Amino acid sequence: MSVCLALLVAFYYQHDRFGVVFLKNCVFASGMLVVTRIHHRTLLIPNAITLHGIATGLIFSIITPPGFKSAVLGVLFGGGSLFLMAEWYRRSAGKDGLGMGLVKLQAAIGAYLGWKLMLLALLIAVSAGTVHAGFSTVRRGSQHNIPFGGHLAMSSILATIVGETIIRWYEGLL
Repeated sequence: MSVCLALLVAFYYQHDRFGVVFLKNCVFASGMLVVTRIHHRTLLIPNAITLHGIATGLIFSIITPPGFKSAVLGVLFGGGSLFLMAEWYRRSAGKDGLGMGLVKLQAAIGAYLGWKLMLLALLIAVSAGTVHAGFSTVRRGSQHNIPFGGHLAMSSILATIVGETIIRWYEGLL
């Protein structure tokens, strides 16, 4: 994990030099790496990271891209969409399928990245989770729960690296 963080810090420095955006990206990446590690071991996503992540992401957004409005929309749409999916599944299946830790994690990602990169990170995470579930089902022969927090955290880091390029490419298609 520390090697991965060191590589990310080097990348962010190369891209942004020292400054508030560099600091924001380093804080965000370290939080997402910790979430990935904890979630892999315990299937929990700590409130200490997600709730503080929402607050610090919104504070950073006042003076850094994507801007405060995009960050607020990222919190509302990111956390809100997962909350609605979790609630729908709970009511229709009679059991929990998506924990509130994921809802808060997605809100924190939205606070840091804004609504566009948050949606891209969610799309990447869902794609990675689907592939993971497919391979796991083939290997184990049955369906089982796939921890989604690591996919979501790692895809959000990927969005900080290549997300703007992907979004510019996509917007150019329209």
